Amino acid sequence: MNCNVCGAVNPAGRAVCENCGAALPSADVRTDPNGYPIFDEGESLAGSRKGTAKNIAVGSQAAIEKDLKGLRPLTRTAYQIVRADNTPWIKLGLYVSFVVLCFAIIATIMGIFDTMKTMVQAQLNSGSDISTGLRDIIYKAQAGDSLDALIWLSVLLVVLIFVYVLVGRLILRIQKVRRKKKRKEQRDMI
Repeated sequence: MNCNVCGAVNPAGRAVCENCGAALPSADVRTDPNGYPIFDEGESLAGSRKGTAKNIAVGSQAAIEKDLKGLRPLTRTAYQIVRADNTPWIKLGLYVSFVVLCFAIIATIMGIFDTMKTMVQAQLNSGSDISTGLRDIIYKAQAGDSLDALIWLSVLLVVLIFVYVLVGRLILRIQKVRRKKKRKEQRDMI
């Protein structure tokens, strides 16, 4: 039996949806204007709960949010990505950014080696018998610019490696959360 509110499939004979708590079409339950069942003082959805199933569903959602707040930021982000409607697109974006970061790290390392090569060549050329002072000034200027470039490339490399590790760990967390969710769903089906 399908729920009219969330579309979840429920086993036959249920009065309310297992997913959102809305009244199912064939159930003889009074409902509020939003389609959620209203229980009298003596009735309840499960045990001692009173009120509408919508309130119960909202309360369980609040409990989930409270549990998520206690997690580490990376794990919390992974849970939110898995619960999102566009999870495949987010995962694709993470994989693409992971590959782009790999190439950026390689390009930065190559830039560092090229800069060091330029610095060494400028140092070797400035020590030779150069009769004109203009060439000596040019070589020293190149060496100074190369030092600044080397510092900035090193900082960029550290930042890229940090982001690379962060994105990689997030991808692994998402996979772990999806495996947990799948195991839970399989247990609930039994």
